[in-house]
Amino acid sequence: MNEKNPLPVEYLFLDAEWNQCLGTTGIENRELMQIGIVAADENFREIRRFSETICPNRLDLLNEDNIAVLHMSRHSVVQGKSEKEVLGKVRKLFPTYRYLVVWTEETYALLALRMKA
Repeated sequence: MNEKNPLPVEYLFLDAEWNQCLGTTGIENRELMQIGIVAADENFREIRRFSETICPNRLDLLNEDNIAVLHMSRHSVVQGKSEKEVLGKVRKLFPTYRYLVVWTEETYALLALRMKA
């Protein structure tokens, strides 16, 4: 693959982890903390991988349960990049694709909400 003639991305396999207050159920107050993507062609051959940690804006809401899911320290989460920067990279690296495959409906809803922001 080269940048002038990249292979067409057929599938984006995406997973995300987020921060939320304990006991909440809505997605409105969730913040992305990590996003991982594998792009594949029509034959499911990997084209590119992307993974990035995102520092939540509401560090006061960052709890140990959410940190444990990431398998990293609180310090590492705080060192993450801004959501705006990370989602900008996602838009640049994967401007077109045919199918988006996510782990849960919540992941899709949160990504759709945050990509609009």
